[in-house]
Amino acid sequence: MAQLSSQPSPRWIGVALAFYAFIAIGIAEGGLGVLLPSILQEYSLTTASVTLLFVSQITGYIFAAFTSSLISSRLGLARMLLMAAGTLTLALAIYATSPVWGLMVAAGTLLGLGIGLIDAGVNTYIVQDERGASLIGTLHGFYGVGALSGPAIATTLLAMGMTWRQVYVVLTGVVGLLIVALLAVLVIRYPPMHLRGVATSEGAS
Repeated sequence: MAQLSSQPSPRWIGVALAFYAFIAIGIAEGGLGVLLPSILQEYSLTTASVTLLFVSQITGYIFAAFTSSLISSRLGLARMLLMAAGTLTLALAIYATSPVWGLMVAAGTLLGLGIGLIDAGVNTYIVQDERGASLIGTLHGFYGVGALSGPAIATTLLAMGMTWRQVYVVLTGVVGLLIVALLAVLVIRYPPMHLRGVATSEGAS
């Protein structure tokens, strides 16, 4: 532990990771609106039945809100974010490949859970940074970048002749880059994010 704290730790790494995480969740949420008509047609759904997908996403997000502190205290912040990124990426992969509507609805809970844990974890990390007050607004601005990029990417890919499932494959890849970044954080034992997890654990006990 002493070695971790004695090593220099570039703050920009954690901040850049936080910004990309919010771009990723913005893309994951934003792409659905453009793809929804194609989803409705493929599964022969009514606009009322598609509400189940949004309900499942909200359910997952609420569960994340109630459990994020506990998960962070048990796993540490970096591992919680890695789990969240994996959950979100898995949900998008299921969206892309689900043969039945019910499975896609179930995956919506995973999507909401992943987004909720990333939201809680990244906000916690940023506000504890010494520049948190100035960064928090910028952080949510990057969510806006993702929320705008998601529909733009989906629209462009549909115009290029891709199906909605293929679009979700692309979105899965974009969000999946977050897993790679978080694995790197764990491998190098990036001190600021590692120590945040330890501090959270102590505060919860």
